[in-house]
Amino acid sequence: MSLLCLFHYLDDLQRFIHEKYQTSNAVRDVLRHWKTLGLLEEGLKALEKAQRFYHKLSHPTKLTIANAMSFSTKGLFVGASFDEGKLFAYKQEIKARTGLAAVFPNFVQAVKANVAKW
Repeated sequence: MSLLCLFHYLDDLQRFIHEKYQTSNAVRDVLRHWKTLGLLEEGLKALEKAQRFYHKLSHPTKLTIANAMSFSTKGLFVGASFDEGKLFAYKQEIKARTGLAAVFPNFVQAVKANVAKW
């Protein structure tokens, strides 16, 4: 959302202030305006990939249900738990998060560069 608020001609901030913009659309809109915002294509791809993956987690899916189930012992879990049966998934999650974190400096630079123009 902070990226979208950098340009006066993008009206997302004003629409947000007047409760006519949902922040759940911010990533979608950053993806639409990536060139205007000065983002690198590498960062854009990582953001898009993260959005596709994490969006799935906000709805009941097999993935969200599996999160509460153990793959190695019998039972359901509420809260934090470690499941040896999910080691492959844990490794994939760490890889995805560190990949996204690696491109965050590009987003910070875009914010700095555009705030300087104000």
